[in-house]
Amino acid sequence: MAKRKGAKKKIFVALGIICAVLILASMLWLKYKPPAALEVSSAAASTGEITQLLETSGKVTSENQGNFDVLNGIKVLEVNVKIGERVTAGQILATFDESALNTQVSEKQKAYNAALSTYQNAKAAAATAKSQLAKNNTRLAEIDKELAAQSAASSTAQSQPVSLPETLINSIKGLLQGDISQVAQGLQSVTSLLSGGSALGYDMSSVMGTSSLEMEKMQLQLQQTVLDAQANNTLGSVYQSLADRAKAALDETKAVTDLARGGWFAEHDGIVREINITPGEVFENKQNATAPTPDITSILALVQSGGNAGLGDLIGSMLGGTGKTYGMSLEYYPFTAAVVLNKYDVQKVRVGQKATITTPAGGQLVGELVFVSPVAESSSSGVDISSILGTGASEGGVSAKISIPEPDPSVIIGLDVGISLEVSTAENAVLIPMEAVMRNENGNYVWKYNASSKTASQAPVEVGLRDNANYQIISGVDDGDVVLKQIPADFTSDRKVKLK
Repeated sequence: MAKRKGAKKKIFVALGIICAVLILASMLWLKYKPPAALEVSSAAASTGEITQLLETSGKVTSENQGNFDVLNGIKVLEVNVKIGERVTAGQILATFDESALNTQVSEKQKAYNAALSTYQNAKAAAATAKSQLAKNNTRLAEIDKELAAQSAASSTAQSQPVSLPETLINSIKGLLQGDISQVAQGLQSVTSLLSGGSALGYDMSSVMGTSSLEMEKMQLQLQQTVLDAQANNTLGSVYQSLADRAKAALDETKAVTDLARGGWFAEHDGIVREINITPGEVFENKQNATAPTPDITSILALVQSGGNAGLGDLIGSMLGGTGKTYGMSLEYYPFTAAVVLNKYDVQKVRVGQKATITTPAGGQLVGELVFVSPVAESSSSGVDISSILGTGASEGGVSAKISIPEPDPSVIIGLDVGISLEVSTAENAVLIPMEAVMRNENGNYVWKYNASSKTASQAPVEVGLRDNANYQIISGVDDGDVVLKQIPADFTSDRKVKLK
């Protein structure tokens, strides 16, 4: 009985030792067991074609506007479009009552004829003015002698004869050498003074009690200023300029009336930007109001006679008012997107290459690079736009334009659109996904998978082009090599991996 109890005891002791060893072994295994294989995404390197893109943005502009002039006094019959509406080439925009068109042309023709006649008279009067100047100078000398004799014979004579101030004469001469508005002011001043009025701060009525000789001298001095301008053809050149502008106004009026006959039509596809006419109303451009100015057709007679010439609005009818309001303005396609390229990117693009435009609504349009400036701009003159290569240029860049042939409604002038240009292409390139390439202080690297050990090791790589998905690998990875993607930061080379 005792022997049987001893045997059982030995068995329990042995089982206890075995259990203790198993527990200890389990604990040690749990503590020092190798980590489970990490399940990671992977990709095999492949060969193919890769195209690198220059991606940037550009502000939309329009360089082809259609501005439709309308004349005052023309009645608008119909307006067939609205602001913001897209139009096609040949589409009718508005129609007009044509009965007043001929009157507008006739008025501008009359104004041109008058200006041309004045210019021709000024040229013809130049020779006459030279002769008259000599006569006037002779008569002025005679008057001075007579006044001197009268002064010597009279004890009550003034110490100095009355004469026009030199400053007044110089002011009139300066005006007669200016533009048409100054010439008109100078001639008005002469007319006013000849008729006993005031001008340029001088009042002729203050000397109306002087002798007839003194009055004649002052009148001759006034006439001398105009005769001198005539003899030197100073007035002729001013009148020629006025005639040229009157001719331009006539030609413009003819063009506007010809365009209005039958209505306005869109020349190209585009969008309506501005409308300033109303159906059923007579157009009146309030910015074009002009105050009456002297009728220059009577200037020569005025100078010779000293009489009053009629006043009219000839100059105003020829020169127009202070501003212009178009009846309708269109922005024609194509629009353009203005960008700035840095000194590296500008070497990779060429005029004529295709571009992809991403609209604010998310659509994509095909455009074309139509302009690259030969001159770089300073960075202060525009936004410095860098490409995906990270080659931003702090010293400025080169202006470029991309055409947008037929933009969708979300493409608005003054706002930005996305621009994508192909800058480089490589064929038979070794490609791996972008997320497989990492970087540290030593440069770019990848985790390359070893199938026999089911581990991965770091491999330095040299990258080339890149697109939105892949990198070109110049060295470090061959076609068919498997690389890991989305690796955790604490990953080590002895860690087992399981590929997804």
